[in-house]
Amino acid sequence: MPSLNVFLEVLVLLGFCMCEALRIFFAKKGNLTESATDTGISILLLVPAVLGVVFFMVWQVQPLCSALPRMGKVKCNPAMLS
Repeated sequence: MPSLNVFLEVLVLLGFCMCEALRIFFAKKGNLTESATDTGISILLLVPAVLGVVFFMVWQVQPLCSALPRMGKVKCNPAMLS
C-alpha cells in the first residue's frame, strides 16, 4: 500500500529532522559551556542521525532506480543497488 509507505517515510524524515535539530542544539550548547554532558548527548545523537542519512541516501536508491526507467528519464547503474 503506497500511501502507508509514504506516511511511514514522512514519519522517519520528521524523526530524523528532530534528532538532527537536538543534536545540533546540544553540540552548540556543549561547545559554548564546555559541558561534557551536553557534548556527550550530542555524540550519542549522532548514531540515529547517521542511520537516518543512510536510510534516505542508500536504501532509497532501489525504489528510485525502479521508478526512473519507467518514466524514461535515466538508466540506473546496477552497481548502485549493491
